[in-house]
Amino acid sequence: MELKKISPETTEFDACGKKYIIHRSLSVNRFIEYEKLQCHVGFGVSFKAMFNTIKETYELLNKQKFADSAVKLHNMMMGMAEKAENRTHPAMLLCALFINRDDEDLTKWDEGDALRKIKDWSDEGYDMSSFFQLGVSFVEGFREAYEMLTLNTLQDVLTEEIPG
Repeated sequence: MELKKISPETTEFDACGKKYIIHRSLSVNRFIEYEKLQCHVGFGVSFKAMFNTIKETYELLNKQKFADSAVKLHNMMMGMAEKAENRTHPAMLLCALFINRDDEDLTKWDEGDALRKIKDWSDEGYDMSSFFQLGVSFVEGFREAYEMLTLNTLQDVLTEEIPG
């Protein structure tokens, strides 16, 4: 069976007998969830964990502990690069904020309902890359950061000495 694709220009699609509409705006409740999920999608960590790491780094910089600060920032960047390839679940949840059944209440958010939507999309045979592209389009600045990290990782690999 060929996987189904969703074009980035698509505004609606069907899955398991239900019509899904792609919205580009969110209610207040959904925006609160979006703020949490975009960190998971972009950084592979929760908002709280990312905030704590940034706070610790800021405190280290104020104490002029530059090496410790550099290590924390490096670890965060490597975490981003590592998680960039393993984010199906948070990306799908993020998509579930914006992709809704035509009868869905857009002012409410329920993770169980989001998981049922994701199951519909999976059962219908949609390609994950379609949702990845949509999810990335919902997180401002992600594509640029991902490309920069990928390029930096590639440059690190190319400049490493090969043992002889």
